[in-house]
Amino acid sequence: MEIDSIKEKLKNIKYDSNEVKYKKFEKLGIILNQSNEGQKSNNYVCSVCKKCLISSHCLSIHCIENHDTFFNLTSAKKPSFVCFLEECKSIVFNKQERKDHCIKDHKFPVDFPDF
Repeated sequence: MEIDSIKEKLKNIKYDSNEVKYKKFEKLGIILNQSNEGQKSNNYVCSVCKKCLISSHCLSIHCIENHDTFFNLTSAKKPSFVCFLEECKSIVFNKQERKDHCIKDHKFPVDFPDF
């Protein structure tokens, strides 16, 4: 997909002011499918960089935070980093705050990897 085409589609995406809508990436043609190329069935693969993640929610987080220019522009101005647990509605200002939240509130191990 050409860069201009992606930029045009990004302009048309409307983000809720209280919560980033991660499923909007489907409109950009970024596939959020499970990998079935000999990997475990719980791995989800980013179609842009081929990184494997553990859930569709984590894959969506990864795609938005790493491959979305609009996210990079807006995340500096408002809380935009959602919790890794889909059922948790916590949204914070940066990755470190999210990591601290996950360790404190969800008892994640201190050394868990970031996406």
